[in-house]
Amino acid sequence: MLLCFYGLVSAATIVDNSVNHFTFQSREVCLRNFYWYHGVVEFNVNENDNDITALKLTWNSSAGAGTTPAVNMQTQNRYRYGHFETKMRTPDTSSDPTTGVVSSFFTYWKPKAQDENHDGVEDVAEIDFEFLAGNPHQIHLTVHVGNNWPYLSKIYRVVDLQKGLVTRTEDIFKNATHEYTKDIRERSFPKTIPKIESYSSVDYHVYGFDYFPNRVEFWVKINSQKILLWNVTEKIPFLPMHMFANLWWTNDWYPDYKSNIVTKPTIPIHAWYKYFQYVPLSVEEKKQFEPKVETPVLERTPEPTVTNESPSESHSTSFNNSEESQNGNTPTQNPKQSNWKNTLLYGILAVVLTAFIAAVIYAVYYFKTAHDDSDDSKESLV
Repeated sequence: MLLCFYGLVSAATIVDNSVNHFTFQSREVCLRNFYWYHGVVEFNVNENDNDITALKLTWNSSAGAGTTPAVNMQTQNRYRYGHFETKMRTPDTSSDPTTGVVSSFFTYWKPKAQDENHDGVEDVAEIDFEFLAGNPHQIHLTVHVGNNWPYLSKIYRVVDLQKGLVTRTEDIFKNATHEYTKDIRERSFPKTIPKIESYSSVDYHVYGFDYFPNRVEFWVKINSQKILLWNVTEKIPFLPMHMFANLWWTNDWYPDYKSNIVTKPTIPIHAWYKYFQYVPLSVEEKKQFEPKVETPVLERTPEPTVTNESPSESHSTSFNNSEESQNGNTPTQNPKQSNWKNTLLYGILAVVLTAFIAAVIYAVYYFKTAHDDSDDSKESLV
């Protein structure tokens, strides 16, 4: 068993193209991939001599309430869109039923004083599985996109697997001038969940979420069956995040209708984790979110049709076609018939032109002859 109290903090690497699977079985894994603070973090713990090696978080009994003094385990790397999961079990406080204890698996990152959407709340990226020890049948799911206390922007759901109920689904917002809490169960999916009477978070279960640019899907595996708990399609974070596990005492957050479950623990408090895992989006999944580039369609300019029609015939054809179109008929033209008509037309024009030229020549000859005869008559009279 390896006890670790503080790890070395290193610059975070952004991971989005490789699988990270941590099983907490060696000192090298501990030092290379995580840092931690407060309480006691133990690696490679053989739990109850049943060959289950795990990460064990132990809450510091001298710590105060809240997340600041919580025992925390955190990956050094940050992770983009992909599939996150853990196998964990929560503290069993049945021997001290009023103890207020929260354990969790979540992702988190907060840049410094950034507010890209200008809603008056600083940006944060956080996706949570949280468990209140006072009700081990419930799972609390939260997606945060803004937080600089007391201002916040988040979406929140509570499911009770043992009863098969969605007890709350809310959109919560607060800035300096405006705040609201909206019940959004009617526009959330799924509206109902299966009833798993044997479920308890004090047993080992696999919990995870699939993080996409446009949604977050929370799920749990029960007897190897994946059960969808919530498909979130609004308030989606856009920043890469660290993976976390933590354990802390709450003196003001309690299960519904159990306001007395907030006392400080008087017994040892532990949470157990078998592994953390991140799997990036597949190539096919990434294609769904690539910008679609449409290839412009170039319109071809129709080539002019060259015909041998005379202007008068062309006008006549257009007029006739117009009439046929109005009558619902599509005009058709036989190429052989068109050529025959053209030949006949040219023949007629040639005959007319020849006759016209002959008439002109004859008229000129006639007038000239008549003029010559008139001159001869005048000479004979003299």
